Amino acid sequence: MKKVILNTGDNSYYETQKVQIGDVVFETLRSKKAPNGDFLPASATDLHGKKLWNFKDENFTGIGKFVEYHGEYFICLEDRQRVICKVILVSDLPKIQKVKLDSQEICIGGTPELELYRLKVEIGKLLKREVYLSENEKSMVAKANEIRLAKIKEDRLRKQEELAAKERARLQRITEILGRETITAYTSENRKRFGLPVVGDEWMSLSDDTPVVLVDNLENKNPSEAFFVKKNAGGRVYKGSPVNVFATKRTTVKKEEAAITATGILDLIINGEYAQVLCFSRENLNLLRKSGVNSGTMVAVGEPNAAGKYQVVQLKGNECLTVGEFAPQV
Repeated sequence: MKKVILNTGDNSYYETQKVQIGDVVFETLRSKKAPNGDFLPASATDLHGKKLWNFKDENFTGIGKFVEYHGEYFICLEDRQRVICKVILVSDLPKIQKVKLDSQEICIGGTPELELYRLKVEIGKLLKREVYLSENEKSMVAKANEIRLAKIKEDRLRKQEELAAKERARLQRITEILGRETITAYTSENRKRFGLPVVGDEWMSLSDDTPVVLVDNLENKNPSEAFFVKKNAGGRVYKGSPVNVFATKRTTVKKEEAAITATGILDLIINGEYAQVLCFSRENLNLLRKSGVNSGTMVAVGEPNAAGKYQVVQLKGNECLTVGEFAPQV
Protein backbone atom coordinates (compact mmCIF):
# COMPACT_ATOMS: atom_id res chain seq x y z
CA MET A 1 0.00 0.00 0.00
CA LYS A 2 1.37 3.42 -1.02
CA LYS A 3 0.98 6.91 0.41
CA VAL A 4 0.27 9.43 -2.35
CA ILE A 5 0.51 13.22 -1.82
CA LEU A 6 -2.51 14.94 -3.39
CA ASN A 7 -1.76 18.58 -2.54
CA THR A 8 0.02 20.79 -0.02
CA GLY A 9 -0.73 24.13 1.69
CA ASP A 10 -0.22 26.08 4.91
CA ASN A 11 -1.78 28.48 7.40
CA SER A 12 -0.48 30.66 10.20
CA TYR A 13 0.72 27.75 12.32
CA TYR A 14 0.92 24.66 10.17
CA GLU A 15 1.94 23.31 6.83
CA THR A 16 -0.80 21.10 5.45
CA GLN A 17 -0.72 18.11 3.18
CA LYS A 18 -3.51 15.97 1.78
CA VAL A 19 -2.46 12.36 1.22
CA GLN A 20 -4.21 9.23 0.03
CA ILE A 21 -3.52 5.76 1.42
CA GLY A 22 -5.61 3.12 -0.31
CA ASP A 23 -9.27 4.21 -0.14
CA VAL A 24 -8.64 6.75 2.65
CA VAL A 25 -7.77 10.44 2.27
CA PHE A 26 -5.97 12.18 5.15
CA GLU A 27 -5.51 15.81 6.12
CA THR A 28 -2.09 16.02 7.74
CA LEU A 29 -0.35 18.83 9.60
CA ARG A 30 3.24 19.83 10.38
CA SER A 31 4.14 22.64 12.78
CA LYS A 32 6.10 25.45 11.18
CA LYS A 33 8.27 25.31 14.28
CA ALA A 34 9.41 21.85 13.19
CA PRO A 35 10.01 22.15 9.44
CA ASN A 36 11.97 18.90 9.39
CA GLY A 37 9.31 16.94 11.28
CA ASP A 38 6.73 14.51 9.94
CA PHE A 39 3.27 15.42 8.72
CA LEU A 40 0.89 14.07 11.34
CA PRO A 41 -2.61 12.74 10.60
CA ALA A 42 -5.39 15.12 11.69
CA SER A 43 -8.49 13.62 10.03
CA ALA A 44 -9.56 11.10 7.41
CA THR A 45 -12.40 10.65 4.92
CA ASP A 46 -13.27 8.09 2.28
CA LEU A 47 -12.91 8.89 -1.43
CA HIS A 48 -16.39 10.50 -1.41
CA GLY A 49 -15.65 12.81 1.49
CA LYS A 50 -17.43 10.81 4.21
CA LYS A 51 -15.81 11.34 7.62
CA LEU A 52 -13.97 8.26 8.84
CA TRP A 53 -11.73 9.48 11.64
CA ASN A 54 -10.59 12.62 13.47
CA PHE A 55 -7.69 12.95 15.86
CA LYS A 56 -9.73 15.25 18.15
CA ASP A 57 -12.28 12.45 18.68
CA GLU A 58 -9.59 10.34 20.29
CA ASN A 59 -9.40 12.79 23.26
CA PHE A 60 -5.71 12.04 23.35
CA THR A 61 -3.03 14.34 24.76
CA GLY A 62 -0.14 12.90 22.73
CA ILE A 63 0.40 12.77 18.97
CA GLY A 64 -0.66 10.54 16.11
CA LYS A 65 1.87 9.47 13.49
CA PHE A 66 1.98 7.20 10.48
CA VAL A 67 3.88 3.93 10.79
CA GLU A 68 4.38 1.48 7.93
CA TYR A 69 4.58 -2.17 9.02
CA HIS A 70 4.60 -5.20 6.71
CA GLY A 71 3.21 -3.20 3.78
CA GLU A 72 0.34 -1.67 5.81
CA TYR A 73 -0.03 1.84 7.24
CA PHE A 74 -1.07 2.43 10.84
CA ILE A 75 -1.98 5.52 12.86
CA CYS A 76 0.13 5.16 15.96
CA LEU A 77 -0.93 7.21 19.02
CA GLU A 78 1.97 8.05 21.36
CA ASP A 79 1.66 9.87 24.68
CA ARG A 80 4.09 12.55 25.83
CA GLN A 81 6.45 9.88 27.19
CA ARG A 82 6.44 8.34 23.72
CA VAL A 83 4.57 5.29 24.98
CA ILE A 84 2.42 3.68 22.29
CA CYS A 85 -1.16 3.69 23.53
CA LYS A 86 -3.14 2.71 20.45
CA VAL A 87 -2.72 1.69 16.82
CA ILE A 88 -5.32 2.03 14.07
CA LEU A 89 -5.01 0.10 10.83
CA VAL A 90 -5.65 2.60 8.03
CA SER A 91 -7.32 0.02 5.77
CA ASP A 92 -9.79 -0.68 8.63
CA LEU A 93 -11.19 2.87 8.68
CA PRO A 94 -13.80 2.37 5.91
CA LYS A 95 -14.92 -0.87 7.62
CA ILE A 96 -15.47 0.49 11.14
CA GLN A 97 -18.99 1.29 12.29
CA LYS A 98 -19.89 3.06 15.54
CA VAL A 99 -22.77 1.59 17.57
CA LYS A 100 -24.42 2.33 20.93
CA LEU A 101 -24.06 -0.02 23.90
CA ASP A 102 -25.47 0.99 27.31
CA SER A 103 -25.32 4.68 26.38
CA GLN A 104 -21.68 4.19 25.25
CA GLU A 105 -20.43 4.45 21.70
CA ILE A 106 -18.24 1.56 20.58
CA CYS A 107 -16.74 0.54 17.25
CA ILE A 108 -17.19 -2.76 15.44
CA GLY A 109 -15.71 -4.07 12.19
CA GLY A 110 -12.17 -4.18 10.96
CA THR A 111 -9.33 -6.07 12.61
CA PRO A 112 -10.27 -7.84 15.90
CA GLU A 113 -9.03 -6.10 19.05
CA LEU A 114 -6.83 -9.01 20.10
CA GLU A 115 -5.05 -8.93 16.74
CA LEU A 116 -4.65 -5.13 17.04
CA TYR A 117 -3.10 -5.67 20.46
CA ARG A 118 -0.59 -8.09 18.89
CA LEU A 119 0.19 -5.59 16.13
CA LYS A 120 0.63 -2.81 18.70
CA VAL A 121 3.20 -4.91 20.57
CA GLU A 122 5.08 -5.70 17.33
CA ILE A 123 5.10 -2.03 16.27
CA GLY A 124 6.37 -1.14 19.74
CA LYS A 125 9.29 -3.52 19.19
CA LEU A 126 9.87 -2.04 15.74
CA LEU A 127 9.99 1.54 17.09
CA LYS A 128 11.69 0.51 20.35
CA ARG A 129 8.85 2.02 22.35
CA GLU A 130 7.03 0.92 25.45
CA VAL A 131 3.46 -0.22 24.92
CA TYR A 132 0.53 0.72 27.12
CA LEU A 133 -2.14 -1.91 27.73
CA SER A 134 -5.65 -0.77 28.49
CA GLU A 135 -7.72 -2.61 31.08
CA ASN A 136 -9.79 -4.09 28.26
CA GLU A 137 -6.65 -5.33 26.50
CA LYS A 138 -5.31 -6.84 29.72
CA SER A 139 -8.62 -8.64 30.23
CA MET A 140 -8.66 -9.90 26.62
CA VAL A 141 -5.06 -11.14 26.82
CA ALA A 142 -5.75 -12.92 30.12
CA LYS A 143 -8.86 -14.60 28.71
CA ALA A 144 -7.05 -15.52 25.49
CA ASN A 145 -4.18 -17.07 27.47
CA GLU A 146 -6.65 -18.90 29.68
CA ILE A 147 -8.41 -20.31 26.62
CA ARG A 148 -5.09 -21.16 24.96
CA LEU A 149 -3.83 -23.02 28.04
CA ALA A 150 -7.15 -24.83 28.38
CA LYS A 151 -6.92 -25.84 24.71
CA ILE A 152 -3.35 -27.08 25.22
CA LYS A 153 -4.47 -29.10 28.24
CA GLU A 154 -7.47 -30.44 26.35
CA ASP A 155 -5.29 -31.43 23.37
CA ARG A 156 -2.78 -33.08 25.68
CA LEU A 157 -5.48 -35.09 27.43
CA ARG A 158 -7.04 -36.03 24.09
CA LYS A 159 -3.68 -37.23 22.74
CA GLN A 160 -3.03 -39.18 25.93
CA GLU A 161 -6.42 -40.85 25.62
CA GLU A 162 -5.79 -41.62 21.95
CA LEU A 163 -2.41 -43.18 22.79
CA ALA A 164 -3.99 -45.15 25.65
CA ALA A 165 -6.76 -46.37 23.34
CA LYS A 166 -4.18 -47.42 20.72
CA GLU A 167 -2.17 -49.23 23.39
CA ARG A 168 -5.28 -51.03 24.68
CA ALA A 169 -6.16 -52.05 21.12
CA ARG A 170 -2.58 -53.22 20.52
CA LEU A 171 -2.53 -55.35 23.67
CA GLN A 172 -5.96 -56.76 22.86
CA ARG A 173 -4.79 -57.63 19.35
CA ILE A 174 -1.64 -59.31 20.73
CA THR A 175 -3.71 -61.30 23.24
CA GLU A 176 -6.02 -62.45 20.44
CA ILE A 177 -3.10 -63.51 18.21
CA LEU A 178 -1.30 -65.35 21.02
CA GLY A 179 -4.51 -67.21 21.75
CA ARG A 180 -4.59 -68.76 18.30
CA GLU A 181 -3.66 -72.40 17.81
CA THR A 182 -0.24 -73.00 16.29
CA ILE A 183 -0.33 -74.38 12.74
CA THR A 184 2.12 -76.52 10.77
CA ALA A 185 3.33 -75.76 7.26
CA TYR A 186 5.91 -77.36 4.96
CA THR A 187 8.79 -75.94 2.95
CA SER A 188 9.50 -77.03 -0.62
CA GLU A 189 11.95 -79.58 0.90
CA ASN A 190 9.08 -80.90 3.10
CA ARG A 191 10.59 -79.51 6.29
CA LYS A 192 8.07 -78.63 8.97
CA ARG A 193 7.65 -75.03 10.15
CA PHE A 194 5.44 -74.17 13.12
CA GLY A 195 3.98 -70.82 14.07
CA LEU A 196 1.03 -68.68 15.01
CA PRO A 197 -1.21 -67.93 12.01
CA VAL A 198 -1.13 -64.20 11.19
CA VAL A 199 -2.74 -62.07 8.49
CA GLY A 200 -1.25 -58.95 6.87
CA ASP A 201 0.99 -56.97 9.22
CA GLU A 202 -0.35 -58.46 12.47
CA TRP A 203 3.04 -60.06 13.10
CA MET A 204 4.68 -56.65 13.55
CA SER A 205 3.05 -56.23 16.98
CA LEU A 206 4.44 -59.49 18.38
CA SER A 207 7.52 -60.02 20.55
CA ASP A 208 11.01 -60.78 19.28
CA ASP A 209 11.62 -64.41 18.15
CA THR A 210 7.93 -65.28 17.93
CA PRO A 211 7.44 -67.94 15.18
CA VAL A 212 4.59 -67.11 12.82
CA VAL A 213 3.04 -68.43 9.62
CA LEU A 214 1.56 -65.87 7.24
CA VAL A 215 -1.85 -67.04 5.95
CA ASP A 216 -4.36 -65.61 3.48
CA ASN A 217 -7.17 -65.54 6.07
CA LEU A 218 -8.01 -67.07 9.43
CA GLU A 219 -10.73 -69.31 8.00
CA ASN A 220 -8.80 -71.25 5.39
CA LYS A 221 -5.38 -70.65 6.97
CA ASN A 222 -3.70 -71.25 3.62
CA PRO A 223 0.00 -70.57 4.43
CA SER A 224 2.40 -68.67 2.21
CA GLU A 225 5.40 -67.77 4.37
CA ALA A 226 6.92 -68.78 7.70
CA PHE A 227 9.41 -66.68 9.68
CA PHE A 228 10.41 -65.39 13.10
CA VAL A 229 9.47 -61.91 14.28
CA LYS A 230 12.74 -60.02 14.79
CA LYS A 231 13.49 -56.60 16.26
CA ASN A 232 16.82 -54.82 16.02
CA ALA A 233 18.38 -52.51 18.61
CA GLY A 234 16.64 -49.52 17.04
CA GLY A 235 13.22 -51.14 17.37
CA ARG A 236 12.76 -51.87 13.66
CA VAL A 237 10.65 -55.00 13.12
CA TYR A 238 11.61 -57.39 10.34
CA LYS A 239 11.20 -61.02 9.20
CA GLY A 240 13.83 -63.46 10.43
CA SER A 241 14.65 -66.58 8.37
CA PRO A 242 11.64 -66.21 6.03
CA VAL A 243 10.77 -69.16 3.81
CA ASN A 244 7.90 -69.99 1.45
CA VAL A 245 5.66 -72.71 2.85
CA PHE A 246 2.70 -74.88 1.84
CA ALA A 247 -0.23 -76.45 3.66
CA THR A 248 0.84 -79.99 2.76
CA LYS A 249 4.03 -81.85 1.89
CA ARG A 250 5.33 -81.51 -1.62
CA THR A 251 4.93 -84.77 -3.61
CA THR A 252 7.98 -85.50 -5.74
CA VAL A 253 7.08 -87.31 -8.96
CA LYS A 254 10.10 -89.15 -10.26
CA LYS A 255 10.29 -89.04 -14.00
CA GLU A 256 10.50 -92.53 -15.46
CA GLU A 257 13.39 -93.09 -17.79
CA ALA A 258 12.43 -94.20 -21.26
CA ALA A 259 13.10 -97.92 -21.84
CA ILE A 260 15.81 -98.73 -24.37
CA THR A 261 14.59 -101.38 -26.79
CA ALA A 262 16.65 -103.43 -29.23
CA THR A 263 15.07 -104.54 -32.50
CA GLY A 264 17.09 -107.76 -32.72
CA ILE A 265 20.38 -109.57 -32.31
CA LEU A 266 22.71 -110.21 -35.26
CA ASP A 267 25.52 -112.70 -35.90
CA LEU A 268 28.18 -110.84 -37.92
CA ILE A 269 31.73 -111.34 -39.17
CA ILE A 270 33.57 -108.07 -38.44
CA ASN A 271 37.18 -107.69 -39.46
CA GLY A 272 37.44 -111.49 -39.91
CA GLU A 273 36.08 -112.23 -36.43
CA TYR A 274 32.73 -113.43 -35.28
CA ALA A 275 30.69 -110.91 -33.30
CA GLN A 276 27.19 -110.94 -31.92
CA VAL A 277 25.70 -107.43 -31.81
CA LEU A 278 22.36 -105.91 -30.89
CA CYS A 279 20.46 -103.83 -33.40
CA PHE A 280 18.77 -100.52 -32.41
CA SER A 281 16.69 -97.86 -34.09
CA ARG A 282 18.25 -94.38 -34.40
CA GLU A 283 16.10 -93.11 -31.49
CA ASN A 284 17.11 -95.96 -29.20
CA LEU A 285 20.73 -95.55 -30.26
CA ASN A 286 20.59 -91.97 -28.92
CA LEU A 287 19.04 -93.19 -25.65
CA LEU A 288 21.77 -95.80 -25.42
CA ARG A 289 24.47 -93.16 -25.75
CA LYS A 290 22.80 -90.92 -23.14
CA SER A 291 22.60 -93.85 -20.73
CA GLY A 292 26.39 -94.00 -20.62
CA VAL A 293 27.28 -96.87 -22.95
CA ASN A 294 30.66 -95.61 -24.19
CA SER A 295 33.27 -98.31 -23.64
CA GLY A 296 33.69 -99.34 -27.28
CA THR A 297 30.53 -101.42 -27.61
CA MET A 298 29.54 -102.20 -31.21
CA VAL A 299 25.88 -102.10 -32.23
CA ALA A 300 23.93 -102.29 -35.48
CA VAL A 301 21.70 -99.37 -36.46
CA GLY A 302 18.41 -99.22 -38.31
CA GLU A 303 17.23 -101.50 -41.09
CA PRO A 304 19.36 -103.45 -43.60
CA ASN A 305 20.10 -101.81 -46.93
CA ALA A 306 19.23 -103.21 -50.36
CA ALA A 307 22.19 -105.58 -50.15
CA GLY A 308 20.92 -106.92 -46.81
CA LYS A 309 23.73 -105.31 -44.84
CA TYR A 310 23.46 -103.43 -41.51
CA GLN A 311 25.47 -100.38 -40.53
CA VAL A 312 27.60 -101.11 -37.47
CA VAL A 313 28.93 -98.38 -35.18
CA GLN A 314 31.16 -98.38 -32.14
CA LEU A 315 30.19 -96.29 -29.05
CA LYS A 316 33.42 -94.99 -27.59
CA GLY A 317 33.61 -92.03 -25.24
CA ASN A 318 31.53 -89.21 -26.66
CA GLU A 319 31.88 -90.53 -30.20
CA CYS A 320 29.82 -92.81 -32.38
CA LEU A 321 32.36 -94.34 -34.80
CA THR A 322 31.29 -96.06 -38.03
CA VAL A 323 32.77 -99.57 -38.26
CA GLY A 324 31.19 -100.56 -41.61
CA GLU A 325 28.30 -102.45 -43.22
CA PHE A 326 27.91 -106.18 -42.58
CA ALA A 327 25.46 -108.89 -43.60
CA PRO A 328 24.14 -111.31 -40.94
CA GLN A 329 25.43 -114.91 -41.03
CA VAL A 330 22.81 -117.43 -42.02
